[in-house]
Amino acid sequence: LKETNPFPGGTGRFCDHPCEAVCNRGKFDSPVDIKYIERFIADYGYRHNIMPVSTKVSKKQKIAVIGGGVAGLSAAYFLRKNGYYVDVYEKHKYAGGMLVEGIPVFRYPDDIYRYEIEYIKAVGVKVHTESEIKQDDFIKLTKEYNAVIIAVGAHKPRLLNIKGENLPNVLVGLDFLKAINLHERMRGSKQDIDFVIRDVKKRMRIGDKVGVIGGGYTAIAVARTLIRIGV
Repeated sequence: LKETNPFPGGTGRFCDHPCEAVCNRGKFDSPVDIKYIERFIADYGYRHNIMPVSTKVSKKQKIAVIGGGVAGLSAAYFLRKNGYYVDVYEKHKYAGGMLVEGIPVFRYPDDIYRYEIEYIKAVGVKVHTESEIKQDDFIKLTKEYNAVIIAVGAHKPRLLNIKGENLPNVLVGLDFLKAINLHERMRGSKQDIDFVIRDVKKRMRIGDKVGVIGGGYTAIAVARTLIRIGV
């Protein structure tokens, strides 16, 4: 699994598994449960601390990746496995992008996430967090590296573009998930997370009754998170 996907513990949980819809086995009884097989294997590897041997640098070229989300980390992972020296620069405290900002902990457990990040590092990828790349830094990178990959993500949500959506008590789902998810990733004691939840609810003006517009992954994640914080 790790030969083709650095995040099988994640995709084994939140992938919508379109492959199963066209699985030939479905003609006989039911499709092979590929998603949960992937999850089982990834978790087995995690529980038994299966880690890679660091790949030797065999290429002369050095590569910089701006953005430590799914795209940036995946690019760095495969480049490193192919013998390139790779540095990843992530402006936030945690690498992972939407894995940690948009997907709640109850869908992608913190220990699985951390194992998958550590696996990528163990291959030999250098991940530099809290390293925002500005214009001068970017120019410097283009001189120091043979190639620069920009993988900063597309974190702007779609809006309805209707009157009233800028009112104080109208929130964007992704902003809400980020506020909760990033704090949960840093959680310590139960008192800490309880404080964070109260703080987020107060700061984002979340009352006891919330309506969610939308029915996709983000909307359902928001609804499930709201229930978990007592709304």
